[in-house]
Amino acid sequence: MKLTFRSPDGETADLDVIVYDTPIANKWYKALKELLLVDNKVAQKNFSLLGSHNNYRTREDIVNDLKGALEILKDFDYNIEEDFTPLVHTYDQNLLNILHNHFEKLQGQTWKPSPHLRRANGEQRYAISMLNFCCHELEAFYDTLHKHNQRPNVYFYYNFLGVHKRHPITLEDKMQFTREMTPGMVYLHYAQTGKTHYEAYLDEDDHVGLDNITEHRILTGEFCVYFGPGYTFPMDDKFRSWLTEKGFDPNDPDLALGQCPVGRIDLPDYEEFFKKYNDLVAIEVDGIVEEYPYRHNETEFKDRLLDVWREKK
Repeated sequence: MKLTFRSPDGETADLDVIVYDTPIANKWYKALKELLLVDNKVAQKNFSLLGSHNNYRTREDIVNDLKGALEILKDFDYNIEEDFTPLVHTYDQNLLNILHNHFEKLQGQTWKPSPHLRRANGEQRYAISMLNFCCHELEAFYDTLHKHNQRPNVYFYYNFLGVHKRHPITLEDKMQFTREMTPGMVYLHYAQTGKTHYEAYLDEDDHVGLDNITEHRILTGEFCVYFGPGYTFPMDDKFRSWLTEKGFDPNDPDLALGQCPVGRIDLPDYEEFFKKYNDLVAIEVDGIVEEYPYRHNETEFKDRLLDVWREKK
C-alpha cells in the first residue's frame, strides 16, 4: 500500500504503508478496497493534514472556510449567536467546544441524523460539515503552535464525503484498541459524529451532550496516521472519575478507549516532509490506483463537495 503526496509546485513523493496482519487490520483493509470502488465520493482535502504548519493550507484558509460556513448558515433556521472571530488569532478551547456543539446539534449522528440536517439544502449541509472540520483543524493548528521547541503532533486523515458502506465494530474488534500512540501509527478513522471519551475529557468539553460522547462504532475503510514523538492516553484517577460521573464504566471494554492500530508508516523526518509534500494526490492498494487531482483551494473541489451534499438526504 502506498500514499503519494505532492508539493505546491507539483513534485511528488511516496510513503509506503506497512499493513498489520491482525483480525481488525484485515477487516479494515477489505473495507478500504471496497471504498476505492465507490465512484461518487470526494476526498476531504480541507481536512487531510492537521497540525503541520505549511504554506499550502494556512490558518487563514481555515478561518475563511469557517467564516464562509457561518455566512451560509445565517439564513438557516438555527441560531448561532457566538462571535468566533477571536479564533483567527487566539486559541480558545471553550469557544471551539461551543462551535463543535453547534455542529453536533445540526448534524446529529450517523445512525440518527438531526432534523436540521434533513431539511437543509446542499449548501447548508456543506456549511454544517465545515463547522466540524474547521474546529478540529484550528485545535491542531494551535496545538502545534504552542509546542515551541517540541516536536509537533501531526495527523493525516484519509476521509471522504460520499461513503455509503459502514461495518459495525464488534466487541472483539474493540479489544484491539490501545492507549499508546506510536510514531507513524495508522489507525481507524472515527467515522461518526461526536467525540470519543478521551476527546471530550481532554477538551474539557462541558457543552457536548452525553449522546455525542461515543466509542468507535463503525468502520468504513477510512483511516488516520499519527506522526509525532508518541504519547499515552491517560487512565488515571481523574479520568476514571470523569467517566464515572458521566455514567460510563471505566472498566467496560465496549468503550474502546484509545485508537485501533492497523499499520504504520516509517517517517522520522515528518516535519520537513509535510512542509513540502502537503497534498495527497494518489493511493495505491494491491495494484489499484486512485488519484485525487483537485486541491483544497480550487473551485473544482468545492463544486465536487456541493454536488454530493445536494444528493445526500
